[in-house]
Amino acid sequence: MRKRLFVLSVMSSLLALSFIASSAMATHGIVGAGPIRVSLVPAYQACDPSSANSTHGTPLNFQSCHPPVLVSDTAKAGPNSLGYAFIIVCNAISVQAACNESAPGFLSSYRPDVRLFGNGRDVQCRVTATPAACTANGPYNPVGATGPYTTMCINANCNNTGRAMPFCRPIAGSEAACIAGTDITATATLAQASGSTGDVSLACSGVPPTQLAQCIADKSKFLGHAIRITDHYNCGPIPPPCTANVTTSNRQATVVDLQFPVPVDCRSSHPGDTSAGSNCGTNTTANALVPGSVVAGKQAIVEVGEVQQLDAGPDGARGNTDDQILSVQGIYLP
Repeated sequence: MRKRLFVLSVMSSLLALSFIASSAMATHGIVGAGPIRVSLVPAYQACDPSSANSTHGTPLNFQSCHPPVLVSDTAKAGPNSLGYAFIIVCNAISVQAACNESAPGFLSSYRPDVRLFGNGRDVQCRVTATPAACTANGPYNPVGATGPYTTMCINANCNNTGRAMPFCRPIAGSEAACIAGTDITATATLAQASGSTGDVSLACSGVPPTQLAQCIADKSKFLGHAIRITDHYNCGPIPPPCTANVTTSNRQATVVDLQFPVPVDCRSSHPGDTSAGSNCGTNTTANALVPGSVVAGKQAIVEVGEVQQLDAGPDGARGNTDDQILSVQGIYLP
């Protein structure tokens, strides 16, 4: 039974932020970076030695816990699950096919940017009525509403040619359009997180009072420890605030750890698909999700933590505090 789940784009989550839009990376001593392809596996709870009731086979004959327990209470990978995620840096002179698609794909005019796409099959609900739209062992599509994609990959060999469609490109209004109706969040977690994340009040300093609440809501979604950005796009010195300028700001700095959530859409039915679960996917870019996040010439290095996918939690609303880990970066051994 294949249990490899899919990462969507994600990696984003993240990596989504491979803002490495410039090829001038020599300052940071980078030999090469990207593209990245990641597979996900179901996330299980760790075995607490105090609760161990079995022993693994030699030579890894350590304590183990029976039965294994999934982290997510609401979603799971079905027996036909299979998937992947790609992160491709498209700089100004990139020759990769994914960075030079004809309309309605990724046009050369969109560069620099970071392509984020992936597919996954047979994502199922664990229990009935949690979230409300779920039926046990049925397709996982908690939001139910039509998302940004009308076509998903349905075969066993989903690859970079079997993308969710249509491409959610970086145009006016893309941030809302690429998020609407989505069901899963791709993100990451740094192994050695910094002690704090972004200061929302500082990030929104100087915003007119009538826009303050919206600014706080927008910035709060980036609080976390998924990625660490070191680049040449900063202003200073402190105390802040100051406003970095794309043209004139070239101060080197490492940003406090951030999240960069990548939304994934699930469809509960698709012509030709015989699996019990949903097909899920994403096909977008960093600038489509967060306009202006990828800037040319700023020599950005983005450290990315373990890639994860989060479900929509018991309430069925993606992106809030009750979401649970559905899958994590890993491999499957048949």
